[in-house]
Amino acid sequence: FVPRDIVFVSHAGLKLHTKLGYNLKKSIVIANGYSSDYYQFNLDSRIRIRNSCNLSDDNFLVGFVGRYHPIKGIEDFLDIAKGVNSSNKNVNFMMIGKGLSKTNIELGQEIKKRKLENHFILVGEVNDIVDYLSSLDIFVMTSKTEGFPNALAEALLVGLPSISSDVGDVNLMIKEPDLIP
Repeated sequence: FVPRDIVFVSHAGLKLHTKLGYNLKKSIVIANGYSSDYYQFNLDSRIRIRNSCNLSDDNFLVGFVGRYHPIKGIEDFLDIAKGVNSSNKNVNFMMIGKGLSKTNIELGQEIKKRKLENHFILVGEVNDIVDYLSSLDIFVMTSKTEGFPNALAEALLVGLPSISSDVGDVNLMIKEPDLIP
């Protein structure tokens, strides 16, 4: 079977597969689509979620969205949190996604090992990601690899300042790629 066309969701995926011998002439990138009407900052959601977490507007909230997997760089996110917390106790961290809940004993131990248990909010999977993104002050993505990272795209669409590892198409998504670590 020889495909007539090959569709990639990221330029990074196209580049990688071209190096593996895929035919560039048959390849095209069609990035994921998003409704800009849906991904809108919501002040009511920000207030509601922050109140439910006992956070005031004086608390700075750093967010992570992903699943519990080493490829998502969770250890890096926890280490960043420890560094930030050592100089500013008014910062809290929220993790959203599959396996990022209080029932994850291993994650809880890693947070406790870094003495951050009073600064972490583990949400788990949600259906209303826009509401949770609206509650954040900044979004951080620490993935080791990505194609076109949906979580980063969603955070940017909501208007969140975002920091990301330089993976996949991140350099095309963030307007000032010189700021990517």
